[in-house]
Amino acid sequence: MLSAGHGSAMLYALLNLFGYDLPIDELKRFRQWESRTPGHPEHGLTPGVEVTTGPLGQGFAAAVGMALAERHLAARFNREGLPLVDHRTWVIASDGDLMEGISHEAASIAGHLRLGRLAVLYDDNHITIEGPTELAFSEDVGRRFAGYGWRVLHVEDGNDLDAIAGALRRAARSDDRPTLVRIRTHIGFGSPKQDTAEVHGSPLGKEAAEATRRTLGWPVGEPFLIPDEIRAHFRSLTEPGRRRHRKWLKLLASYREALPAEAGEWDRRLRGELPDGWDAALPEFADGASLATRQASGTTINAIAPRVPELLGGSGDLAPSTDTLITGEASVAPGSFAGRNLHFGVREHAMAGIANGLALHGGVRPFVATFLVFSDYLRPAMRLAAVMKLPITYVFTHDSIGLGEDGPTHQPVEHFVALRLIPNMVMLRPADARETVQAWRLALERRGGPTALVLSRQKLPVLPAPVPGAVVRGAFVRVEAGDGAPQVVLIATGSEVSLALASREKLEAAGVPTRVVSAPSLELFARQPEEYQRSVLGPRHALRVSIEMGRGQGWHRWVGDGEIISLNRFGASAPAADVIRGLGYSVEAVVAKVQQALAARRWTVPEATVPAALKTVVEANRERLHTTHAFERVTSRDSALWGERFSAVVARRLGWLDLPDRTRQALPELERLAAGLAADGARTLYLLGMGGSSLAPAVLRDIGGNPSGRDLVVVDTTDPERVSELLGSLDPAHAAVVAVSKSGTTAETSALLEVFWAALRSGLGADAGRRFVAVTEAGTPLARLARDRGFRAVLPHPVDVGGRYSALSVVGILPAVWLGLPAEELLDGGERALARLGDGHPAVELALLLGSVATDGWGKLAWVASHGLTPLGAWAEQLVAESTGKDARGVLPVVVHWKGEALPAWRSTVYLSPRFSGEQTDALDKALDGVAAAGQPVIRWVLGRHSTGEAFMTLELATALAGLLIGVNPFDEPDVVRAKDRARAALAGAKATMPPPTVDPGGLLSKHLTGLSSDDAVVLLAYLPERRDVAAALEALAESFSKALRVPVTAGFGPRYLHSTGQLHKGGPARIVPVVLSSEPARDLRIPGQSHTLGQLRWAQAVGDAEALAEVGRKVLHLHLGKDVPGALQRLLASR
Repeated sequence: MLSAGHGSAMLYALLNLFGYDLPIDELKRFRQWESRTPGHPEHGLTPGVEVTTGPLGQGFAAAVGMALAERHLAARFNREGLPLVDHRTWVIASDGDLMEGISHEAASIAGHLRLGRLAVLYDDNHITIEGPTELAFSEDVGRRFAGYGWRVLHVEDGNDLDAIAGALRRAARSDDRPTLVRIRTHIGFGSPKQDTAEVHGSPLGKEAAEATRRTLGWPVGEPFLIPDEIRAHFRSLTEPGRRRHRKWLKLLASYREALPAEAGEWDRRLRGELPDGWDAALPEFADGASLATRQASGTTINAIAPRVPELLGGSGDLAPSTDTLITGEASVAPGSFAGRNLHFGVREHAMAGIANGLALHGGVRPFVATFLVFSDYLRPAMRLAAVMKLPITYVFTHDSIGLGEDGPTHQPVEHFVALRLIPNMVMLRPADARETVQAWRLALERRGGPTALVLSRQKLPVLPAPVPGAVVRGAFVRVEAGDGAPQVVLIATGSEVSLALASREKLEAAGVPTRVVSAPSLELFARQPEEYQRSVLGPRHALRVSIEMGRGQGWHRWVGDGEIISLNRFGASAPAADVIRGLGYSVEAVVAKVQQALAARRWTVPEATVPAALKTVVEANRERLHTTHAFERVTSRDSALWGERFSAVVARRLGWLDLPDRTRQALPELERLAAGLAADGARTLYLLGMGGSSLAPAVLRDIGGNPSGRDLVVVDTTDPERVSELLGSLDPAHAAVVAVSKSGTTAETSALLEVFWAALRSGLGADAGRRFVAVTEAGTPLARLARDRGFRAVLPHPVDVGGRYSALSVVGILPAVWLGLPAEELLDGGERALARLGDGHPAVELALLLGSVATDGWGKLAWVASHGLTPLGAWAEQLVAESTGKDARGVLPVVVHWKGEALPAWRSTVYLSPRFSGEQTDALDKALDGVAAAGQPVIRWVLGRHSTGEAFMTLELATALAGLLIGVNPFDEPDVVRAKDRARAALAGAKATMPPPTVDPGGLLSKHLTGLSSDDAVVLLAYLPERRDVAAALEALAESFSKALRVPVTAGFGPRYLHSTGQLHKGGPARIVPVVLSSEPARDLRIPGQSHTLGQLRWAQAVGDAEALAEVGRKVLHLHLGKDVPGALQRLLASR
């Protein structure tokens, strides 16, 4: 065994020379990626390497373990004349090995036990990395080892092979004590750097290597040269070993014949298999009993020990405290090795290193034990056990602040995290005696790495037996919530599971459905399929709370935005109960923490001011929702809720109710996609889409910004001037495009895609496709085009989600990821909104008011948001209008751009005022008070700063419930196609040519708006240049006419509105008075591959919508304003 692992090159050379499967090409790849000749020897990687070494002293301790295993197995299996186990353990160690404290500990116990078949060759070269060893190392090593009880031999010349051979023969002649052979050597012998630190940690270099070859008489020109006579010599040296091996095989055959049962046991042990039926001896514990898990572990050890004879182990002088003594078995002692109880003394580091040697040797299954806080002493050796994947069991007791009076020096705090961080290690912290038994089963059945059993000092109640296989999965549901739908999931380990169960009782009594999860091993739980993990952790909207008496690192993965009850300090010296309670691990403290977290994360009940005359209607509608079980049926996706005649259509549109969970599963792909585009050089993402496909991403950008530093440009217009402006600033080298169309046939998106494809293709050539992404349903024309053109990705638009309900799908979340927004938080917010749907929920209260003001099928929603949430209004407008505006019914959303003045009090209108928590809204609230005093309902809705996802889902729920109360199907859009057909016809006919400007548009408009009822509303449908000055003039025109007419006046650019409010304009009540405004673009833009321009397409859409509106009986006025749009709008404003 090469304890001096830095000398690995020597070992690899010898393995090659002796014929191991390590060809010369592997030596040439020394320390290279995926070679079998790493910088330090690795067991299991390189043939002939029996132990992984490198950290100095570890190989020495492992060798003690191997020598101990040999003596133990010899005592167990050897018979008179049949010495089946009869080998020696040889070690090469360095100055550094013998400086390390672990070698002192291991040498001490080896000398105490008189392990006479162990011999260590001490390479005494007097050099360390920093210089001569005398800088820090001056003791007489020989006398030290003699004091340990070792035989010490000296060879003064490391090149005197006869002297070395003689020393080795002397070491092998006696078994009464271990042997240290001190050999004085010269590091870098023969090189110009001999006996210097330079040769210790660095390559010789080409010139020094050639000089060394010359000094040693070796050919200079050819590296890795092995003359045939040398290779033949080393091959000849293998023959004595082969003879000894053949002799041993003959002995084994005799052994099998004479002792077949013992031979079978020998074979089983070397295969690492457990005896058949061994687990029948696993103990059982009575219900109602109470015992520490360390006691349960001791009971388990003693129950299985007779069935698993290879099990042996001990502790660092703590067997009574760790309950690790095997009753009825002898102790291993000097000259007496058949026992199974090992006594390591207070030598924890060596204990772990020796355990590595025992496991590497084979034929035994070692366990070692100490207090958990002392696992730090074991860590270097434990780490190597994990590197080598050795099946060692560590029994760590006194696992928490629950050990009490010994205080913070003995109370582990950071140790759970430290153990979980070690790859290949599994830490198990069972909650009771029954979980402890299963933990031992798992530890013994594992063969791919070490297992740490972390056990309590204090007594714990015996809990109901876990279902078979539960513990091996790392976490499982201990107790389900009372109604099966948890609002809280308490996840605990070890003794804290009992605390969680007691806390659950209090929470359930307070009306909080609570699940308790026992999580004995987070590492094992992490290996389970996501489906199982989700089934244990519960719904995403549930509050997840971890409870563990240690540091909290690593728990965020499992609780998400939940709570972590952990320690951020060391413990204290006091009775255990006082320490536990004082540090926040009482039922009262846990319940208070949970209730506080629930209050902080729960959707805020909106503040609603309802006029007395409306309250009766509201309560009648509330009763209707209760009697139809609407809340439960919505969240369970019962499509019949909206009526049997709509059921089939609705059933295909309810996928938005589980979008947060579905989209979360796609997040890694979306993150890779965004990162890939950015890695290609993209800095600006152009999103092409209409309606919900464009409005949700715009909201996310305008509210959340772009923490990633990347830009998002939403292109949802066919205005040739605006599109030309965008193309003028587009840099193909830094641009990417995502085209969103559920159907794959949206005319505007298709036209824009051709325009942007031509622009990027001109700059990027054949690689342009790598900058394009399509979001559409499978098999659509857009999907086919994307594949034909080699788009980077074609992402599926959910088939069961309409565009206006798609904000939390890939439609909104891909742009969010691109912008660097917290996508997980957006989805978590959506799930929070879905939780506990019922009275007080913002969606329910808003729906009740909308349904109540629209009792005759016509109502209005005034969006009067704070500054921070104003951008959400455009998205809410399309959601509500397109969902409710049909069958001569509907709710007209009016986005109020409040500028500090008094608000108009329109009839049959709900005034919704969303605002972020902490925003200054005193003046706005004063204006809302005025509306409330005028007898209109007002809702003030406070949202957290990162609650955009919650807002999306809440408004979707409100809209769906409002549709139910109004009596419409909120998931279809039957009249949208009408305008599309008319536009298509206009584009094909002569109507694509624009007429001269309308004569006297002001007079016509005044006449058109004469005689309006207070229940009417005017909509300005603008096919005008999408410039800021035009938008401001249009907004001023709408506000002016609204004040004069005392009715709502909305304004929107076409064709954008066709995909939002357009459904309401044609399908809603005949209370809507439309005015179409069009203009002649100052410049036009050709659509590649199509026979018309963007300007012609837009004009056709204006004409088509005017015709569609007239066709359904709307009183529509179409004013063509020519080219001077700002002037024409000012003249219209003056005509009022």
